Amino acid sequence: MDGTLNYAKYSHLKVTPKRIRNDTSIYNTYKHKGVPSIPVCNVGFEAIKAAVFPAKTNYLYFMKSKNGTHDFSRNYSTHLRNIKRVTK
Repeated sequence: MDGTLNYAKYSHLKVTPKRIRNDTSIYNTYKHKGVPSIPVCNVGFEAIKAAVFPAKTNYLYFMKSKNGTHDFSRNYSTHLRNIKRVTK
């Protein structure tokens, strides 16, 4: 994962050569030397709340699906089926 181009609203977008060329944000460290002038991965209030009060769930596994969302599963065999479905 690219820690700067996959930040905030771009966290689920694939980093491609076209995206690197067209991204004019301060997070594009391919174009701008050094680290961005503002914090990267600065934890927001919602993330802190989620860590302190995690959702109650039986899910143990997750993976990114072909459409960019995540598939969650409760057991390893279902997780393996999800992987096979996506990698076909």
